[in-house]
Amino acid sequence: MECLSLNIYWEAKGESKLGQVAVALVVLNRMEHSGFPGSVCEVVYQGIHRNGFPVRDMCQFSWYCDSRSDIPRDHGSFRDATDLANFILISHKW
Repeated sequence: MECLSLNIYWEAKGESKLGQVAVALVVLNRMEHSGFPGSVCEVVYQGIHRNGFPVRDMCQFSWYCDSRSDIPRDHGSFRDATDLANFILISHKW
């Protein structure tokens, strides 16, 4: 849930709820496709890595490899992203 929460937060915190849901569904759709990794975290953190670190601008989601801190600063928005991620993961038909 944390990986999906972070992805919703960083990719779509300024978007509508529908936009945030769309970002979450991109992750789940990729996860279920054979051409992508099989877990939420692997999809979110997919990219080129060197020495264990993501290479700038070489990731599936830009926030993960932009060389900035990935710690959420807006706690209210992160709580909202976490609530949404939880709802989507519970509601998703596996």
